[in-house]
Amino acid sequence: MSLVSIEAELAKLLPKAVPQVLAKGTVQAPSRGWFRALYYDPLTGSEVTFSQPPTIVAIAELREGTPPKVTAPTITIPTLELPKASTIDIPRMSLPSATPISVPSVQIPKSPTIEIPTVTIAYLNESFPYYSPGQVCFFGACQPINVELADNLNKVTKSLYAIQTRANDVIATINDGLKKIREATISVRDALFDFRDKVQTAVNEYKDKIQTAVNSGFSDTQTKTQEALNAYRDKIQTGVNSGLTDIHNKTQEALNTYRQNIQKAVNDGLSNVIPKLYEMVGMPVGQLMSPINIRNVTESSFEFYSLSPGLKLHYIAIAKR
Repeated sequence: MSLVSIEAELAKLLPKAVPQVLAKGTVQAPSRGWFRALYYDPLTGSEVTFSQPPTIVAIAELREGTPPKVTAPTITIPTLELPKASTIDIPRMSLPSATPISVPSVQIPKSPTIEIPTVTIAYLNESFPYYSPGQVCFFGACQPINVELADNLNKVTKSLYAIQTRANDVIATINDGLKKIREATISVRDALFDFRDKVQTAVNEYKDKIQTAVNSGFSDTQTKTQEALNAYRDKIQTGVNSGLTDIHNKTQEALNTYRQNIQKAVNDGLSNVIPKLYEMVGMPVGQLMSPINIRNVTESSFEFYSLSPGLKLHYIAIAKR
């Protein structure tokens, strides 16, 4: 819009009943800074003084030149340090000590006391003792005896019955034989007692060996199980702590990359602020913006700020005279 068009539009807005005075002019600033502009009558060119401070409409001519290269301020986003990854400590588990076992002693029944009777054949009409396997019986009372011995005695008894008719002649001989048999039986009995004692000793030794072997096996199993449990616990603890450290490092790396991307995006955006501003207001290449700032508006003049030497300012002042 030209200055003439502005004057015409302003004239339409002025009340017809109130006498108004319009002044206009063009001022060229010799340098950068504040300068005073006077009011001039558009017809006569003489200075005009209003009865009150006028309303000022000022337009600056476009200036030729290259817009200044503006380096947009950049921001630096501080690095965020994550707290160090915590480590966990898995408590050790101690297995209870292997409880030793006690193998009960096995007591072999004591050998019964065997009284070997003295057998004496007196007369042919005496009854002879009989022998069943494992025992000898006299008058209904029985005692254990060796089977082989019982068989031998039965043979003797049969012989006695066979020679019953000659018993009187050989009684002395038979009695002597029975005495020897009794002595042999006593020897067998004593051998059985000795055998029982040896068996008891062997059983006790075997019991001690079993008890020692079992308890040693339990203790060894407990030790090996404890070692395996400790190794498994250490492996879990190392794996978990290593995983936590790896997660911490990767999270820190990702956070740093994200921070750098944000910082670059913001800085790139700031560097385009001035060019985008020129594009938005439609400023062509080779021209500079010329915003107008005025102050100290009085009845006879006002001041304006020149952005560069040679800036031309066109103004219109309207007020009562």
